[in-house]
Amino acid sequence: MALLCGEIHYFRVPKHLWRDRLLKLKRAGGNCVSTYIPWNWHGPREKVVDFTDEKRQWHVASYYSRDLASFLELAGELGLRVIARPGPYICSEWDSGGHPNWIYTKTTRLRSLDPGYFKHAAEWYNSVLNILKPYVENGIVIGIQVENEYFWGNEKYIEKLAEIVEEKLPGVLVFTNEDPYLTRIPYTIDLYPSPWDMRQFDERLRSYLSSQPGLFKMIMELEGGWFKSSRYGYYPTNRLSIPPEWTEILLKTAVGMGLDNINIYMFHGGSNPGYYTAKYLASSYDFEACIREWGELSERYYRVKRVFTFLNEFQELGTSLKPSETVKTTSTCSELLQRVGDHGKIVVLRNTGDNLCYQRLINRGEIIPMWTPIRVPPRYAKIVLLDLIVEGTPFKLAYTSGEALLMKRLGDTVVMIIYGDHGEYTETAVEVEGGVLGVDIQGDVLIRRDGERVYLVVNHTHGEHLAIVKSARGQNLLLVFTCRCRAEKTWIIDEDLVLVSNIYYIGDSRIDEGKVVLNAELDEDSCGRLLVITSREINAIRLGDLDLDLTRLSKYVYATHISLSMCRSGKNTYHPLEYRLLEDPVFHTLTSINPSTPLEKNGFYENGIYVYKLRLHLDKKQLGDLLDKHLALIGFSDYAVVSINNEYAGSGYHYIEMSADSLREGVNEVTVILESTGHPNDGLLYVPNGIYGGVYLGRVGEIRLYKWRKSEFKIPYGPGFDFAEFIANPEPVIKALQEQGSSIVGETYSIDSPGLYTTEFKVDDLSRHYVLDPGLEFYYNHYYRVLLFVNKVYVGPLIGPTDITRYLKPGVNEVALLVEWGVVNPVIRVYQYKVNGEWLIQEGLHGLIEEWFRSSPRGETAEPPILLGDKAGRVIWVNAVIPYEKEPTSSSPVKLEVDFWGCRILVFVNGEFIGRISDDSPERELYVPETAMRRGLNNITLLAIVTSRSSGIRGLRLKETHVHERKEIVLN
Repeated sequence: MALLCGEIHYFRVPKHLWRDRLLKLKRAGGNCVSTYIPWNWHGPREKVVDFTDEKRQWHVASYYSRDLASFLELAGELGLRVIARPGPYICSEWDSGGHPNWIYTKTTRLRSLDPGYFKHAAEWYNSVLNILKPYVENGIVIGIQVENEYFWGNEKYIEKLAEIVEEKLPGVLVFTNEDPYLTRIPYTIDLYPSPWDMRQFDERLRSYLSSQPGLFKMIMELEGGWFKSSRYGYYPTNRLSIPPEWTEILLKTAVGMGLDNINIYMFHGGSNPGYYTAKYLASSYDFEACIREWGELSERYYRVKRVFTFLNEFQELGTSLKPSETVKTTSTCSELLQRVGDHGKIVVLRNTGDNLCYQRLINRGEIIPMWTPIRVPPRYAKIVLLDLIVEGTPFKLAYTSGEALLMKRLGDTVVMIIYGDHGEYTETAVEVEGGVLGVDIQGDVLIRRDGERVYLVVNHTHGEHLAIVKSARGQNLLLVFTCRCRAEKTWIIDEDLVLVSNIYYIGDSRIDEGKVVLNAELDEDSCGRLLVITSREINAIRLGDLDLDLTRLSKYVYATHISLSMCRSGKNTYHPLEYRLLEDPVFHTLTSINPSTPLEKNGFYENGIYVYKLRLHLDKKQLGDLLDKHLALIGFSDYAVVSINNEYAGSGYHYIEMSADSLREGVNEVTVILESTGHPNDGLLYVPNGIYGGVYLGRVGEIRLYKWRKSEFKIPYGPGFDFAEFIANPEPVIKALQEQGSSIVGETYSIDSPGLYTTEFKVDDLSRHYVLDPGLEFYYNHYYRVLLFVNKVYVGPLIGPTDITRYLKPGVNEVALLVEWGVVNPVIRVYQYKVNGEWLIQEGLHGLIEEWFRSSPRGETAEPPILLGDKAGRVIWVNAVIPYEKEPTSSSPVKLEVDFWGCRILVFVNGEFIGRISDDSPERELYVPETAMRRGLNNITLLAIVTSRSSGIRGLRLKETHVHERKEIVLN
């Protein structure tokens, strides 16, 4: 069976919507769902593994679920197979790539056989495999992926993970994703090429297909969109918009090259619950996917649906074909990919240019089509069937210049749907063994007969055109010609019921007292002709409360019409009745910690908001000696708002330098409200939560490092390469630094590509403190892997501002950077003092601890715009009440739009945490799942951390993304 999969993450989708999203995948022709299973989602605490919904976290809305078994049950009920991906590393733009925060207290050698890591990874595997076992045994779970995207080797580590699965679940398919150095374990690949660079895609796919002969092959992640960053305002994704036609052409290219197992990543992205996002990731994981975050079907959905439907319907043919070069083209305006077998051929004509292409083929010495050439639109790939033998019948499809969508057998008739662009002429040739008895037509079909072959030319306009080719054996071939837009809205309900329509979506179906009942969702374009293809006898059809006129076109085809009055558009917007403001006192219960120690090392394993109170004692001499009255908070994750002696001082990421005019002799209190948004999803480097650096006083100046020598250095990737060990002990790099003179390849002023870079700077005064800052560009990348060396001594992975003072010597000092991935623009900042003092910490703000977000609106009334500039450095709760009246017969998801500036905001709706937004977010709106809303009055609560003296909230509103009618279609 070819696997036509869509990636849907149960942990990113409200539980009550699981079935809806899975059914939409099935209706698109998918037969398989793939999902990661994040270790930290189920094991946020050591020795706690939760596959129920007993454990709750304040920042995870109650509609999200850890009930993996129920998700697998639903998939099985819908006839979908499941590929399970339990990590232990998953990437997925998820916090730590799935590693629980407590693992950092055991080891920093992640993704390896290091005992401090692998012992716990094996325990996780045993727990999750116990859940998967019954679903493997009943055939629902058909494959398990171990690890993910370990591009560099370490075969022993991958083998050990696979052995755990094989021992626990013998016979199940076990593979990994993206590790080309393996021999026994199959590996799959990711393909995320940039539009419209087909060369990169083609070369990668051909190389992959030639590797590991005889082993399982699959595109585990075929680009189905891209994600959003929460920083730098990227919109709609970090890579701008990924065109839906790009996904279609990639999918068809893979088919043409001979790969049948494909997973669309993401098919439905959903939302990132709470603080489980990776660093800098937005709450939305919409991905511009086939199914949008709020459940709407995108253009990408319908394009993938056409291809998946074809592959599913012609699966027996597709899996039997091999790549070939027997068919030729008569011109070069399109590229040709082909697969050939005993029962037919699949040809893919790919036009990546900007001009329309007209093409003919040479097949078995015959130039085809005879009258109308094959039309290949710009930036499109067309799948053409040749020599298709319809098993058990006298029919053979010699060729069609349209695209086949499906083939069904109904009694004595084979039904085939062929589509083309609106206004396109297509030509179809059918050979009938024993001769053509006759051809019945309905619509604009031109016929020419030549012996045992009949030619049909169709102009794809004005609905469907039918041709029934009759054979002397009493069997018929019913060809239904339609346009591409209606092929996309053709819904296969079961093997005996197909609807060709304009209907936006048809979901559940049931039999009720002998009647077929279909749940339809109608948008403004759903009206028009409805064609029903079935062997059932239909006497009447009803839509909602309205009986529709029914016409029988042939033995198995019925037609009706949905009137314009049944299809509507229009979206509603809802505004608050009032606003109320309440200031958070911030402090609740403080705990003493050692200065400059990460949160994880102090037993704080949640991401989110923390409050620090730093008591710094300064004597008169220190204050008097300051060359520059600045205080710097250096080395923290991720965003901090700082007040000094109750006066707002500054805010920012990783490093803040601010005026310290409010410092005084004696005890000074520095308050830091810090938001730790999650760890990088790289899964290799430990980037701590909290303040891991320190407080510095007296800015002396800075040393710019701009002229670098680049040396040749190749990291020794391969089957035996352990990246975690290399990061911990990079001895080959130190050796290379000692022998560097002979390997220098040039000088550069920028560090933006892999290599070993060195430079020097001079130190005159070792009583100062020297902090190397990697530069703003460094943080733009989610996967930075850079190792820092000073005077040929390994400092460690570069994760942010790093105090290198203890590695320095008087005079000239050498700095070296080994860049595996990332962009670095380093500067060394010099300070007079580093100040420790007493450090106190609190998890959460006072209002969060007391769960103010679950209360009714409180505080003083206010009118927008609400100006907050005089409250910089403080926390304000904004409460609003919005009336909402959802129509019970409609589908109308809503988003909450917040218009603000100078704040970081947590958004709650009726006590549920919906998501986070900030000044540098790519969006100002959040999807509110239906289960969070209620008819009538809804409480909207904003927790606003005021980050600037220019800040405020102009207002908020609820907006419907769309309004679709939900109606039943009843076939009687």
